[in-house]
Amino acid sequence: MKKQILRIAEMMLLAVVTVGICFVGLKYLKEAQPQQPIVDEATTLAQAVQEVAAEEKTLVITSPTESKIAVNEPSIVFKGVCRADLPLTINDIPIEKAEDGSFSYSLQLNVGENTAVITNGVETFEFKITYNFSIINSVSPKGKVSVDGGTEITLTAEALKNSEVYAMLGKEKITMSVVACGDVFDTYQAVFTAPASATKSVKLGKITFYALLEGMKDSMAGGTVTIKPVSSANVNIETGRGEVVPPSIDSNGFVNVLSPYVDHQKGNALMCIVNTDYAETVPANTADDKSNPEYTPLIKGTVDYIKSEAVYDNTEYYILLSGTKVEKKNVSSFNGYVMPTNTATVSSNERSTAEITMNWKVPFYSVLRNQSYYTGYSGRKFNVSSFTSKYIDFVFKYTNAADGSVKFSKSSVVSSAEWVDVGDDGTATLRVHLKNSGKFYGYKAYYSSDNRLILRFNEKPQTKGATVVIDPGHGGKDCGAIAVNGTYESKLNLSLALKVKANLESKGYNVKILRTGDTGKTLNERQTLARSQGGDIFVSLHHNSSPSSSLSGTEVYYYRAYSKPLASSIHARLANEWRSVYSDNSNMYNKVVAPDGGVRYYPFRVIRIEECPAVLVECGYLSNPTECAYACDDNVNSRMAKAIAQGIEDYFANS
Repeated sequence: MKKQILRIAEMMLLAVVTVGICFVGLKYLKEAQPQQPIVDEATTLAQAVQEVAAEEKTLVITSPTESKIAVNEPSIVFKGVCRADLPLTINDIPIEKAEDGSFSYSLQLNVGENTAVITNGVETFEFKITYNFSIINSVSPKGKVSVDGGTEITLTAEALKNSEVYAMLGKEKITMSVVACGDVFDTYQAVFTAPASATKSVKLGKITFYALLEGMKDSMAGGTVTIKPVSSANVNIETGRGEVVPPSIDSNGFVNVLSPYVDHQKGNALMCIVNTDYAETVPANTADDKSNPEYTPLIKGTVDYIKSEAVYDNTEYYILLSGTKVEKKNVSSFNGYVMPTNTATVSSNERSTAEITMNWKVPFYSVLRNQSYYTGYSGRKFNVSSFTSKYIDFVFKYTNAADGSVKFSKSSVVSSAEWVDVGDDGTATLRVHLKNSGKFYGYKAYYSSDNRLILRFNEKPQTKGATVVIDPGHGGKDCGAIAVNGTYESKLNLSLALKVKANLESKGYNVKILRTGDTGKTLNERQTLARSQGGDIFVSLHHNSSPSSSLSGTEVYYYRAYSKPLASSIHARLANEWRSVYSDNSNMYNKVVAPDGGVRYYPFRVIRIEECPAVLVECGYLSNPTECAYACDDNVNSRMAKAIAQGIEDYFANS
């Protein structure tokens, strides 16, 4: 047994990984927790586990990582690798294994103490699990909430299926309903509108969530809510069409924009200037942090008025007079001077570029017109059946005078642009018409060195020679999901990405990849790279995981409506390839595509960009033993890479 333990230690060292606990027979080694593993490119935990299992004829458990554990869910998932030629049982229940001996099994628990005895041939060991019964799993908001009166506060709770869920805030009962279904817990939600503001702060108190199920009752404390006193920026916004008063331009063509630090004889105001390249905005009248594609990031240098402040789950925001809220960390606030009403003039000196000259750097947002949405996956309402927009509106705040129009005679995508609704609510809208309805490939907005706002629209990508940016998800200390056989998702993602890259390059595409080794980048860094690489498309590659070992199949996610065609093309090819893999397994074959179709809207940060169609691909489930075994097989990995590459080719051919 000592020799056996030393052998495992040697294998773990060779793999250069950090794991929880590997059980070998009745003995186990305890290492550091797996939150920050380091993966060597030559080998993985899975390889080490499989070598030990083959050589020592030993059962290895990769999850859970303790022999004694307390949980608040009614089931626990056991994952690991065993001798495939010997029967595997948990509490004498036969357990299905994949061909490589990997397995995943969800054991239902009784309230209180539970015992799980796992046997593979002559190897047997035991777990003690305490199930601390709770109907509610999690709630939001949990932290401090401080908002203006009239703000919509979204309350969310995860609770066991078929529960009756509600929240109490003071004496008010707020009934919650299901917006998304899970395997064990459903997501319940309600929107509470804060009462009107008073002349002083009003503390509504702590939100308490309650759930009832089969005569049992559970509760969980949420955040505390405070309504702030009435406040607003002391700014008079002029409405109705005004007179065009263009800014001064020097002999070098430099636009002398007005400064908020100079007195314009219109009074003072609390103001801010955006200090990051892209400051994401969310609706001002909601107390949550949910991004949606009808809100556009503010670009660096943008100036706005601060109406008030807000706190949601302890994150601090400024509520801007333009109608959005932005995290405080992304702007610099100051006591400034009220600006004159803005004038905007549009012109163009390139076939797909609009240049806008303005008196000052006002906030603006873009919105796709003639585009319908529906509520779908996870209760989100920005799913699209198809991309149908005919034009894009760029709405400029604090602007009541505008001039100029553009004909994009040489563009393959945009045809013209003109000003509409000038002066309505103190805004002016630049309407950019698409040459073909439903055909759009993104845009980039930035201020040039001569202080002009540039809107550069992507041309229709070439069938060959297009630039594809690939993001192998996770990496470095972030290993992603850990498969049932111990493989790190980050390793599989990289292998898949490199093969997609090779496939596309062999067809003449220009491919940029965000990592080629086991290095890590933050979500902000990935998003910045996605914006800056000049890609015709952006594809983030991942593998999925779930507490349930039965889930399988592939999904592709998009954020902006014009990314839906790319998502559909990749998903169709991936689904067909998985069906081919499962041609003799009807159970797995029928689960390749989810009931909702598997092409979904979701605001993953890395694909929240405007610059090009962007999607996030979940290739398959590493928590399903059968699918995991295939996903970790190099031949199948290659087949999936080819399918993704073919999906990308289909997109370019049909765009």
